[in-house]
Amino acid sequence: MNFKEYYINYLIKKKYYFDSSQIKVINYLQLIYEKWIKYNKNFFKKIILRKKVPQGIYLWGDVGRGKSDIMNFFYSMIPFEKKIRFHFYEWIKNIHYELHKSKNLSNPLDNIALKVSKKYWLIYLDEFHISDTANAIIFFNFFKKLLYNNVYIIMTSNYDPNLLYSNNLHNNHILPIIKLLKEKMDIVNINGNTDYRFLSKKNSHYYAPINTLNNNKLLYLFNKIKKKSKENSYIYVTGNRKIYTVRCSKDIIWFDFFTLCKGTYSQNDYLYIVNNFKNIILSNVPCMSIDMSLEARRFTWLIDIFYEYKIKLIILAEVEPVKLYTKGPLSNEFKRTVSRIMEMQYFYSEK
Repeated sequence: MNFKEYYINYLIKKKYYFDSSQIKVINYLQLIYEKWIKYNKNFFKKIILRKKVPQGIYLWGDVGRGKSDIMNFFYSMIPFEKKIRFHFYEWIKNIHYELHKSKNLSNPLDNIALKVSKKYWLIYLDEFHISDTANAIIFFNFFKKLLYNNVYIIMTSNYDPNLLYSNNLHNNHILPIIKLLKEKMDIVNINGNTDYRFLSKKNSHYYAPINTLNNNKLLYLFNKIKKKSKENSYIYVTGNRKIYTVRCSKDIIWFDFFTLCKGTYSQNDYLYIVNNFKNIILSNVPCMSIDMSLEARRFTWLIDIFYEYKIKLIILAEVEPVKLYTKGPLSNEFKRTVSRIMEMQYFYSEK
């Protein structure tokens, strides 16, 4: 069965919606899939030359259009094993780690890129977005080296490559990235009008507003998941630092929003949490004002990591997701966070 047949059968079996915009993308990816099948059969070209790999793909569109779902299937069907998938944040984090380990080398980024190129022929970066000057510089140079070494790269993003600007970036850092993407990648837009993550609120565990009734619902869910396990009031994270919790047991942990999003904790601490707990309650989530951009940024990091690790998340907030953060420097990017919060409600219905 080819990619197109396999994916459409999957949608029908799951009773998922799909539209003409998705079908156009699926048809395009089917053509690329056929090129890969042909490329994979040419042993000499694949092993010895490694030339003329199919053009990379930059698939972009608004939140909830099915980009990651489609690309995940496409990635899974590319017919060889030397490939890897990363959430973009995770990928950048790994590069920083490797740079730190290689800081005594004369050209550490070149060495890391060469090592990666020998190990992988395909790299899939999900949720691509540049919002940091240092990461922009690293990405441009690393990406250029991977392409030079004939690594095939596919990406998903919420952003038209022409609109990758950020308030934190200067044109001289972002314009070369845009130019390189447009030269070396097929730019594909999925532009349907429906956010498929909002079609149902069945099994939702997002509660608003903050009141006694909804807080009691959280308490009920905590006790239901906790069962009879012992409770603690804190956990230790990276660096043997203590994070205080509202409540905590071995099966579920409950945090106050301000503990995780206003303190000194980082993505590494969030990663420690998701590696140890699969059920998480987050309460006291406020309607964030324009002055709370730092808290909004940490919240987007938190939700990205929870989403990537398929955390079963229960939220008690002041307002509905779409009203959490509507004005501020991150308001456009925050749309993805809202959509992910809604999609994560379905994790409770998955077996």
